[in-house]
Amino acid sequence: MEFHVLASGSKGNATFVYENGCGILIDCGITRKQLLYKLSTLGFNEDDIQYVLLTHDHYDHNKNIHIFNPDKVFSAPKNIPGIDDYHTLIPYTHRQFGPFDVFTLRTSHDASDPIGFIFTTDETLLYLTDTGYVSQKNKQYIHNLNYYIIESNHDIEMLMNTKRLEAYSHVEIIEVEDERIPNNSSLAQETFVKAKEGRRVLDKVKQDDYMILLDVNGKEMDSIEFSKHLEKCMIDGKSSIVFVIGGSLGHGEEVLSRANLRLSFSPMTFPHQLMRLILVEQIYRAFKIMRHETYHK
Repeated sequence: MEFHVLASGSKGNATFVYENGCGILIDCGITRKQLLYKLSTLGFNEDDIQYVLLTHDHYDHNKNIHIFNPDKVFSAPKNIPGIDDYHTLIPYTHRQFGPFDVFTLRTSHDASDPIGFIFTTDETLLYLTDTGYVSQKNKQYIHNLNYYIIESNHDIEMLMNTKRLEAYSHVEIIEVEDERIPNNSSLAQETFVKAKEGRRVLDKVKQDDYMILLDVNGKEMDSIEFSKHLEKCMIDGKSSIVFVIGGSLGHGEEVLSRANLRLSFSPMTFPHQLMRLILVEQIYRAFKIMRHETYHK
C-alpha cells in the first residue's frame, strides 16, 4: 500500500492512497491545478484516481470535490446534499473499493457528518482527520494497524473562547500550581504532596459548589447518563458545578471527601491537557443532548 499526504492545513487538505492500479483520493480542499501538480511529482495523474472519499463538509476539505464525476465520490449522508444510497458511507460498515476494504469510522469533529477510514489490503492504514479525540468505540478497531495518519488540531483555549459553550453556560478554567514531587518519594511524601495540592484546589471551591471529581476509581457513565446527571443538578438548583482534575499523584483524602460525585472517564491515565479537552467536549456534548440538538451520535 502506498499513501501520500498531498496537503494538510487550513488552506486545503488532500491525501492519496494507492494499491495495485487503484487510487483513492481522500478530500479535495486544494485546486485542481495543485492536485495534478502534486500527483505528477509522485508519478501519478488524474486517471489514477478511481474513487474520492470525503471525510466531512468543511471548506478546506470539500472545496473542489465538485471537479470529480459524482459517480466517483462517496461520503456520509449529511456531507453531500442529495447523495444517493449507493454513494453513502455508513459508519462501522465495510465497503470494497478495488483492492481496498474500507471500514468507515464516526469521528469527533464539529462538522455535519464527520468520518474516518481504515483501509485494508495486505496492510492496514488508519486515516482520521480533525478529530478531537479517539472514542472508546473507535479504539477497539484501531489496534495493531500498520500505518496511522491522524490529525488532531482541537485547541482547548480556542474551544473555551468560542461561543459554543457560552450559548449554554459560563465555563471558566482555573489552574492551581503543582507541588514538586521528590525523586524516589516515599508514601508519606506523596501523601503530603496530594494534601498540599488538595488544599490549593479546595481554596477555589465554594461551599455551595457541586463538585465533580475526575477519579479513575469513580463512577463510569456514558454521554447520555452524564448529560442527564448534569441536567438533574441544574433542576435541583445547583447553579455552580465544579470539575476537578487531579495532579500526577491523584487526589488527597480531603478532596475525595469533599466531592459530590467521583466520575471516571476511563481506567487509563491521560495527560492533563488531553483530559481537560475530553472533559470540555463532553460538557458541550451533554448540553447538546439536553437540547436534542444534532451532534451526539
